[in-house]
Amino acid sequence: MGGLGKTTLAQLVYNDDDVSRYFDLKAWACVSEDFDIVRVTKAILQSVTSNHYETDDLNIIQVKLKEKLYDKKFLLTLGDVWNEDYDDWTKLRCPFEFGALGSKIIVTTRNYSVSSTMGTTPAYELEGLSKDACWHLFKQHALGATDFTAHPELEEIGREILNRCKGSPLAAKVLGGALRTKRSPIEWKNVLNNYEFEKNELVLLWMAEGLVQETERNKPIEDLGAEYFHDLVMRSFFQQSSNNESLFVMHDLINDLAQWAAKGLCYRLEDTLSSNKQSKISAKVRHFSYIPCQFDGIKKFEDFPKDMHLRTFLPLPRNNMCHLTNYVPNCLLPQLSYLRVMSLCGYEIIELPGSIGDLKHLRYLNLSHTSIRSLPESTSFLYNLQTLMLKGCHKLTKLPEKIRDLVNLRYLDITDTNLIREMPMGIEKLKNLHTLSNFVVGKDSGSKIGDLMNLEFLRGRLCISSLENVLDVEDARRVNLNGKKNLDALVIKWGFAPKDLQYESIAIDILDMLRPWTTMKELSIDGYIGVKFPTWIGDHSFSNIVDLKIVRCEKCTSLLAIGHLFSLKFLIIMSMSKVQTIGPEFYGKGCLTPFRFLEKLHFEDMQEWQDWIPCGVEYGDFPCLRELFISQCPKLQGKLPNHLPSLENFSIKYCEQLVVSIPSLPISKN
Repeated sequence: MGGLGKTTLAQLVYNDDDVSRYFDLKAWACVSEDFDIVRVTKAILQSVTSNHYETDDLNIIQVKLKEKLYDKKFLLTLGDVWNEDYDDWTKLRCPFEFGALGSKIIVTTRNYSVSSTMGTTPAYELEGLSKDACWHLFKQHALGATDFTAHPELEEIGREILNRCKGSPLAAKVLGGALRTKRSPIEWKNVLNNYEFEKNELVLLWMAEGLVQETERNKPIEDLGAEYFHDLVMRSFFQQSSNNESLFVMHDLINDLAQWAAKGLCYRLEDTLSSNKQSKISAKVRHFSYIPCQFDGIKKFEDFPKDMHLRTFLPLPRNNMCHLTNYVPNCLLPQLSYLRVMSLCGYEIIELPGSIGDLKHLRYLNLSHTSIRSLPESTSFLYNLQTLMLKGCHKLTKLPEKIRDLVNLRYLDITDTNLIREMPMGIEKLKNLHTLSNFVVGKDSGSKIGDLMNLEFLRGRLCISSLENVLDVEDARRVNLNGKKNLDALVIKWGFAPKDLQYESIAIDILDMLRPWTTMKELSIDGYIGVKFPTWIGDHSFSNIVDLKIVRCEKCTSLLAIGHLFSLKFLIIMSMSKVQTIGPEFYGKGCLTPFRFLEKLHFEDMQEWQDWIPCGVEYGDFPCLRELFISQCPKLQGKLPNHLPSLENFSIKYCEQLVVSIPSLPISKN
């Protein structure tokens, strides 16, 4: 991570008097990302001799450097190294081998691979400042004082800003410096309220704008975008949110720099109630964003020039629902025929006009958390569309019938869009689809589960729901989940099915056919109507599973051999009303160290569960378990596992017959 003080620490060592007296020669060279051996070697030579060299002949430069270092005890500092190529390092180090015993080379880098490639001793990893030290540094730069005596109204906001520094001295210094001339709580809150964003969402926007393109065979553009994003995180262009590790933020100064660099092409419309009147939007602007208000209409967008070739129309996220007049979707947006990115996310809109199909260049359409009931069939004309986001559209009942025509669609998100009863026919034609949040199996006229067979590039998380509509076991076999090796999270879900022995038998075979590839990390089985589980669930070959949920499997009388899942950390078992005993089968026959990494264990709504037979202290029951939650198990009695050395959170609710005795539980725990 940048800004932790690697260079500052190296400078303190380099300039120390005792260090200087110990070495005959010292040299410092900033390497940076451009690992040009000639340039770096020349910089080292010039640092040693204080002379300037015109030649670019590596051999001549290295010979001269060898002569200067010969039999001398030297200290060399190479700052900000990124190159991981061992061959490059081998070539660079040739002259250093002629120095005297006791010579040292200090390397500063943000990349652990660099230190392992170049180093002969373990890397010294800097940690962030303590909260107190970071707070002291922030106050000095923000107020020029050691406390908030003169400005008590700013202290609470300041502490919230401090949490976002995550121990980075650079962040504390930069943010404090940015606030040094500001004394209004509103101004400080503007720094605090940066918008958080997801990595995947940003990569999808980059793809839509053409900033990420396939350049290497067999490497999807999603992966290339993720690599670019990681590179920017390594350079501290983005930083992880202090509130949520899956989200990222961009500090104000970086944001200011980005806005300056994009001046003329990007325009962000601020809320004029809390800021000065902004300049009019230019016809040259290509990317437009704004902060939605409770009611947005004609007046908000009245300054749009007639001849705009806008590519991006993006309202920034808000927590509350906003309202949009019909003018925007019906009149304004159809005029923006060059749009590639369009979002109406979070607006209380119920429909889109048919003219949406005229936006032929559109690649990204986000209608998440709106109140639309259906999409116009003209949506199927958006042949260039890559991303369609319909997350949380709680009134949406169906997808376009001709969705098969969206041949370039790569990302379809219908998470929490629960009124969709089936996927439309022809979805198997979307062969470029990489992400599909939920495949809802059709009953009559909808798409069948076997249509998943052709979606061979699916990756990430997949939910297959409404499995009660599958009547042909061979159709489930055709899905070939075992061949979709890029899926890492799978939800298998039944809805309400008739209480029929035929359905139960079919369900057992279906679940057996839906065996995924063994690299799966998350697995959830919800509403399974069979009386027993297939043998693949709990098999030791699925040792990569970290998160397992077994929910509403109400006809199963026993659990799986879950103890064989070596990497399991999170286990939730709910609403299994036929299970009476949890014992050896749960831990796994022959498994000597079951659940060695399990951190969270939840049992809920187990109406007939009576006995929990622990594995035994000799095996070390749950050595890493931090959270144990048992709720609505009215018949549970007897003993719980009593060897829980790591337990931190312990909760029992509505278990009237259970007497708890866990000797190793610390008194301070709940």
